Amino acid sequence: MGSPSVKRFVLTSSTIALGMPGGDKELGANDWNDDAVELAEGLSEKDERKGKMSYASSKVQAEKAAWDYIHQNKFVSLSLSSLRAFFLIMLSLLSFDSK
Repeated sequence: MGSPSVKRFVLTSSTIALGMPGGDKELGANDWNDDAVELAEGLSEKDERKGKMSYASSKVQAEKAAWDYIHQNKFVSLSLSSLRAFFLIMLSLLSFDSK
């Protein structure tokens, strides 16, 4: 078996993974928006906040899982970086017909 081909991984996360907007607390690498995870799990499908809280929850859980994997598998020589973007605009990679 050859050496792993992936050496570095960049996870596109979001500042929402750190905490809810509008707080006065300075947030850092060890802060997580656990409130969003709990809220998303407790909201009914009819609640208008369900979509936004589910998105926030998914960002928290995905980033935590990635870091947990790195920390639990010290033998893996993989460098992980997390880009916690506040606002991201991406152009479509697919071509489209403007007619």
